[in-house]
Amino acid sequence: MYEKVRLKAPLFIPLIIIFTIAAALSIYTLYKLQQSQITDETLRLTTEYHKFKNFFVSKEIEYYQNIIDTLMQDKTIITHFKNNNQEALLSYSKQLHHKYIQSHNISHFYFIKPDKKVFLRVHRPSDFGDTINRFTLNQAEQSLSMQSGIEIGTFKNFTLRVVAPWIIENKLIGYIELGEDSHDISQKITELLNIDYMITINDSHLDKELYIQQLLQNNQPNFWGDFNHFKIVHASNPILPRTHKDLLHKIENDPSQNFFEINQNNKNYHASTFFIYDVSGTEVGKTILLRDTTKVTKELYNFIYYTVMVTLTLMLVLIIIYLFIVSRVETIIDTSRDKLAYLNNHLKEEVNRKTAVLQELTQNLEIRVEEEVKSNLDKESLIAKNA
Repeated sequence: MYEKVRLKAPLFIPLIIIFTIAAALSIYTLYKLQQSQITDETLRLTTEYHKFKNFFVSKEIEYYQNIIDTLMQDKTIITHFKNNNQEALLSYSKQLHHKYIQSHNISHFYFIKPDKKVFLRVHRPSDFGDTINRFTLNQAEQSLSMQSGIEIGTFKNFTLRVVAPWIIENKLIGYIELGEDSHDISQKITELLNIDYMITINDSHLDKELYIQQLLQNNQPNFWGDFNHFKIVHASNPILPRTHKDLLHKIENDPSQNFFEINQNNKNYHASTFFIYDVSGTEVGKTILLRDTTKVTKELYNFIYYTVMVTLTLMLVLIIIYLFIVSRVETIIDTSRDKLAYLNNHLKEEVNRKTAVLQELTQNLEIRVEEEVKSNLDKESLIAKNA
């Protein structure tokens, strides 16, 4: 009898190893692809933010230009401005400003004299008489044409400004400037994209007293001592600078990095950053876009978990099928070998029996031949004697 065939043990362990490695690599690849899609979506939202901002800014500038053209032709405004009647001009302009705030969030409204001294800030009438030395106004003065762009204001807000020289009968009588806090535009865009944002200004462009004064006026927390190179001037949610201080320190310590992944308070976030340049091309700060990826990350982990469970189940089913098939094959091989062994033994017995019969026949034949030869010799001997 032959030894029974054992195929399961020699093949089982290598197959399990190969299948486990293949499954693990597949799941890991799937995980990385899904994770890459989450990152790509964050980068796509960043690109969309830029597109929307450029679109909104261009539309706002166009709208402000039309308003300024209308204001410059308003006879009441011209009369009060020429007569230096600040009180009458304020009373008349306040109603217009209120309307503009409601329609397009115009937060800054200036009447400026030819020497660039502020005659009236409609949005802050108690503050006047100072000389403005901003890039947009200087460009308007030099070119005698309407200028626009984002600049840092007195209180260190990023403001979209449109300023135009006011020319009556070929004579420059002053300038009219309208502006909107650029964070209002950012707020609209991030709400549309369902993300958060923070805006920083480099310390070199900040005045500590004005910065703290602005924070107090807006009931915002003071971040002056928290960071060494920049300060938070606005955020979509006031608590973000506090809850994401670790992220802000990472951004400060690695300014060349523009993408961050953070885990905080059992939540996952992606952050993308990019520099802010004012209208003169000077780098003045950064915009930080923050996307809460907790939900999609959890969905990814659930997907991987269920994929692993399904893979293990399939693996178990395949193992059972493998063991069943291999057991059948072992049984068939063992049965066939037993039959072959039986036939082999039977054949040997038959050959031995036939060989024994043949040997017996051969012996009998030899005896008969010997007897026949002996008989013939006897006959020859007898004939010889008789002869």
